[in-house]
Amino acid sequence: MTRILVATDGSEYAEHAAREAIRLFGPDHEYVVLSVAPGPLATGAIAMTPTAEVALAPEAWEQIEDASKQAAHDFAATVAGIVGGDPKQIVVPGDPAETICLVARDMKADAVVIGSRGAGLLTRMLTGSVSTHVVHHAPCPVLVVRDSADQHDQNSD
Repeated sequence: MTRILVATDGSEYAEHAAREAIRLFGPDHEYVVLSVAPGPLATGAIAMTPTAEVALAPEAWEQIEDASKQAAHDFAATVAGIVGGDPKQIVVPGDPAETICLVARDMKADAVVIGSRGAGLLTRMLTGSVSTHVVHHAPCPVLVVRDSADQHDQNSD
């Protein structure tokens, strides 16, 4: 059975990617839902800009992790509704791009599915692109699903 890792950030782009993966691959595979919770950096702060940092209390990190777990559970329920069954859920802290690649390697995924917002070149240069990193570093094929222009136009009304 093919093992497909579906990475989610809880967004509509991730849900669209999951639906497209199931449409393309079919329901008769093992779907694993991965949500990467941002974790505290070694300094216990998040870099907001190159010169400013905002420190978060340990309780705030727990709330972020709890929210990520709930989002993964909700997303897994959505995937289960599409394919049936009960997909495995994984929630881990870390950098999304690196973590997706590590989990794909560790679970011996046959494919990774990830949504993309279709950010422009300038945005990708300034913020980086999770999907671009995963495409270049994952140990298996990667399906990047861009949101269709028609759906994007409907959602912005």
